[in-house]
Amino acid sequence: MKNNNKITYKKAYNLLEEAFKKAGYKSYQLLHDLHNIIFTNQNRKGTLSSKETKKLFLVLWLLEQDFPIEYITHKAYFFGNLFYIEYPLYIPNPFTERIVEKTLNTIDNLSEPHSIIDIGTGTGAIIVSILKELKKPEKHEFIATDISKHALKIAQTNATRLLPYKRQQLLKLHHAFVAYKINTSLSAYLDEKAIYQASDKEIKRLLSLLEPILPTHTNVIIITNKPYLSLSVKYPTSVKFQDQKALYSNKQFDNTLKRYIHFLKNKGYKVTLIMETRRTINPPSSKIVTYRY
Repeated sequence: MKNNNKITYKKAYNLLEEAFKKAGYKSYQLLHDLHNIIFTNQNRKGTLSSKETKKLFLVLWLLEQDFPIEYITHKAYFFGNLFYIEYPLYIPNPFTERIVEKTLNTIDNLSEPHSIIDIGTGTGAIIVSILKELKKPEKHEFIATDISKHALKIAQTNATRLLPYKRQQLLKLHHAFVAYKINTSLSAYLDEKAIYQASDKEIKRLLSLLEPILPTHTNVIIITNKPYLSLSVKYPTSVKFQDQKALYSNKQFDNTLKRYIHFLKNKGYKVTLIMETRRTINPPSSKIVTYRY
């Protein structure tokens, strides 16, 4: 598609709406968000500026490629809140809201203080939603981990944007592989891709170099939207743009999570694990499971 000629706002709106619907989107709020990104001229009369034209054709091309609209708008809606997101972080999914609901119902019935650990926090959607909704979070400890420093930065951004200051202070973020802290001296030598391709023997050696997170309270709730998609299943094209480590099932994550739970049990902790598992994209399905150790 050539863009040598000037494009009127009316034609631009039509082109964008057509591409928007063709990509399978229906929400006019999302379409409005795209308008605000592309059309910077407040008057929006006559023809697009050169800058607006470039933005329009870029967005049209991205929509044609099934590039997730959340990465274009930097917005992801989850549990009634608007989270900031950047490519290629895992996009919060409505099915995962049930982890929040399950955790809130569990915590509401607790009389003793607990440590809540969100493993693989990504944008922080789960732990931030829990912190925002809890009536009295002060007696509990809240920890979020991720192997990606980029993810932790975005999680902190969302905590700052969505939580009152006192609740922000309750959240501890850790750069970690599952729940084993990656310290500064090792971070430069640990490649994420290499970790997820490592053998079980290599993972054991790695974990011996890392410090496991020690919760403050004896009672621990681990929550995780663990990777569980199967490589043998064909998913929508948009899935390929998201962080693959956060999507596809891998034994390194699963085995390390088991080791961490075993470590806590040996230290005298009582552990509850709440996680989402076995989701299919088409038709969409998943379930929330709870294990007690």
